[in-house]
Amino acid sequence: MIEPAYLWVPPRVGSYGDEVIDLARLVGLDPDEEQQQAIDAMSSYGPGGSWAAMESAIVEARQNGKTTNVMEPITMFDLWLMEPDRIVWTAHRFKTARQSFENFCVYIDTAPELSRRVKKINHSHGYEFIELHPRKDKPGEPRALLEFLARESSGGRGLGGKRVVFDEALILGAEGMDALVPILSARHNAHLMYGSSAAKATSTYLHRLVSRGRKGGDPELVWVEYCAPGSWQKPGCRLGDRCMHTVGTDGCILDDETLWPLANHAVRHTKGLRVSIASIRKERGVLSPVGFGRERFGWHEIPINIEGVIGEALWSTRLDQTSVAIGRAGVGVDVSPDLRSAAVGMTGTRVDGRKHWQVLRHDAGTGWTISHLVHLRDVDKLQFSHVALDPSSPAGALAEGIRAEGFEVIELAGRPMVQAWGSFYADVLEDRGRHVGQHTLDQAIRDTATTPSGDVDKFSRRKSTGDICPFVAVVLSAHAERVQEVPSEPFAILG
Repeated sequence: MIEPAYLWVPPRVGSYGDEVIDLARLVGLDPDEEQQQAIDAMSSYGPGGSWAAMESAIVEARQNGKTTNVMEPITMFDLWLMEPDRIVWTAHRFKTARQSFENFCVYIDTAPELSRRVKKINHSHGYEFIELHPRKDKPGEPRALLEFLARESSGGRGLGGKRVVFDEALILGAEGMDALVPILSARHNAHLMYGSSAAKATSTYLHRLVSRGRKGGDPELVWVEYCAPGSWQKPGCRLGDRCMHTVGTDGCILDDETLWPLANHAVRHTKGLRVSIASIRKERGVLSPVGFGRERFGWHEIPINIEGVIGEALWSTRLDQTSVAIGRAGVGVDVSPDLRSAAVGMTGTRVDGRKHWQVLRHDAGTGWTISHLVHLRDVDKLQFSHVALDPSSPAGALAEGIRAEGFEVIELAGRPMVQAWGSFYADVLEDRGRHVGQHTLDQAIRDTATTPSGDVDKFSRRKSTGDICPFVAVVLSAHAERVQEVPSEPFAILG
């Protein structure tokens, strides 16, 4: 049996685990040892038979049965055998919530013990529910109702009842949960149950749960988590910080197949097998390193710090004070809205293939920018031909003068600028670059805020708390570096 990497159960009187497992087997499910342990923990009860904690969570890699063999049996037990009330099952996407609804319909068809209690099953799209008859010995009791909702459309509206299930909990809005939890805490024996794979950088609420669960000692949270040793902060690769985590890199921890079962206990079981070493090996060659680490190692992505567009914890792992770029560079120029300052940023490529990000100059005023670009090219011998800027910003006034000096100007505004920011952030997240630890850049990142633009985010000068020119200039330079023609003979440039 593979033990969870993290397991916390508050003091309890007992567990309904055996009854839940019997019910699961009644409908044709066969929880493995690891799933039975999770059921036992998450079905814990305290004095009077109430749930031992208000929240329970299971976090493990996909296709290991947490939804069908753990969360659905517990929900089934609560609906049919505990005090009747409303239960709401949610998933981020309607398709996922609908799949669980269909699973419950199969369970009902499989077991007459369940079907004889069913009053109505509503298959209407977007309003799927299962309603039970009152128990014969208690004709006046409340409705026993299980509803299925998609959070992407409801936004969390309409949630409530004695139990709310959050499948795909890595996509949970912190603000919505902050409003919901106090409402449910006022209900008798209310319970929140979470199921998820490892957190993404944007999984704000799940990151909070991870911190609480791993620490242990929380009287209102049962925590079950399977993951491999290590993390993105300390992966443990032989090359250390120099490891690119690509397939076949000597000593990369992601290729250690002895660690895969620790986060994927389903590989031990042949009955109904959905995950195997062979299938994980294929995924290793297809997924990005960060994606594979999240999906098969159970490594949570480094969270975005709410104090800036890139969290300090993540940005600090991309620091290399000895970083040096080779080959051609991309250059970006940005000017503050009040024209009080301007910045020139540069992106190059290192010997190891990673990007090199650097602020070349951040100074008062704007009159120096064009002459500085010429100095970089003619005196410092920085080889670049493309200069990126946002023509809708004050930097747009510099475009004609920059072109007059023989540079090609790349104008980025609107959606292309949003895409440039997205590409830069992806490079940071996927560990494809390094910076040298400049205060002016670090502070600009802390000060930068974004605002929604359709289904993506863009820089917000108004919401930002300081001068963000250095950061915007570097983002622009990264785009310029991507689109320019690369010469056949690279040479050393600025370090």
